[in-house]
Amino acid sequence: MDDKLIIFDLDGTLYKTEEVSVPALKDAFSRFGIMLSGETILNQFGEPTDQIIENLVPEEKEHLKDRIKKAIIEKESELIPEKATLYDGVKSLLKDLKESGYELAICSNGRTDYIERVLKTTSIESYFTSIKGHEKGKKKSDLIQELMSEFSVESAVMVGDRYHDIEAAKKAGVKSVGALYGYGDAEAKKADFVIEEPEEILSIISD
Repeated sequence: MDDKLIIFDLDGTLYKTEEVSVPALKDAFSRFGIMLSGETILNQFGEPTDQIIENLVPEEKEHLKDRIKKAIIEKESELIPEKATLYDGVKSLLKDLKESGYELAICSNGRTDYIERVLKTTSIESYFTSIKGHEKGKKKSDLIQELMSEFSVESAVMVGDRYHDIEAAKKAGVKSVGALYGYGDAEAKKADFVIEEPEEILSIISD
């Protein structure tokens, strides 16, 4: 590939979200009498926080949504410094990509403050020139196109694990790489290319 801009999703692609977000969501929801299983939470990964809350809060407790969101943010902030973990090989991959002249960016449905906290805690923030988090009224494909404009490129590669990433790449007209090790299972297989380990990206983009 000739593409010099590699755009990464965060959760399930670079970062093991379950280490923090499963206990954070369990704790936050349980404070308001809503008990969730780990599997239920994992199935929501990839969605924006507001959408996760919308999906999981029962109708009779809708008035608690803002308080639940605040509790999630507080608990994640507490747990990220303690438990934030990258997938094996991510740091060396990012280092190799930067040294090979690739521009790296993040495009995630997560909150920008959350993304920044994870990148800083895991010491990979310096590898990324631009970060795009969830913005109300914007689709992920819009954010990819914004990144392409920022870097003045006509093509790019989007790496992610969920259908949000694959569909956004298609709509934005860029190639997609599906991370089979993430949370999307069969969803990632719909990408243009698939990987079972982060470092496999190197062989794909060098072809």
